[in-house]
Amino acid sequence: IVDWGFSMAVFQGNLYIGCMDDLGVDALILRRTPAGVYSTVDTQTSTDESDYYTGLTVYSGALYAHYYGVANGPWNIRRSTDGTTWATDLDLNATFTITTKQTGGTLVHNGDLYWVLISGSSDVSTTNRILRRSGGTWTSVYTGNVTGPIGVIEVEE
Repeated sequence: IVDWGFSMAVFQGNLYIGCMDDLGVDALILRRTPAGVYSTVDTQTSTDESDYYTGLTVYSGALYAHYYGVANGPWNIRRSTDGTTWATDLDLNATFTITTKQTGGTLVHNGDLYWVLISGSSDVSTTNRILRRSGGTWTSVYTGNVTGPIGVIEVEE
């Protein structure tokens, strides 16, 4: 039983919905075609019962999603260039040695993808961060004491 959708994006003419699991069913990304047909295009396995996908974002010809494994992981950013085949683009725990829990927001600005991550760690001063994907490389551009949901918006003057 899929509990609810956490994030949505339109990619290559289809609607994608990042969903939370429920009662031991894996979290998944659903695709809805213009004909109204739903299919599962990605799942992740966790021992948690509340893992989910969030932060669905279209950037540079690909669809990105943050998979959040709640307490036991994995915590990663997934990437698909065709909407069907998915791979881990960034393993958050291996790269930053943290258990980053939530996406606070995403934004494409000046050709780069920015991703706000909020940790479930009690030491928020070192685990909350803003990442940037530029030229195929992820870097941490800010680490600090950021709490609560964070949204990002670009204002053009």
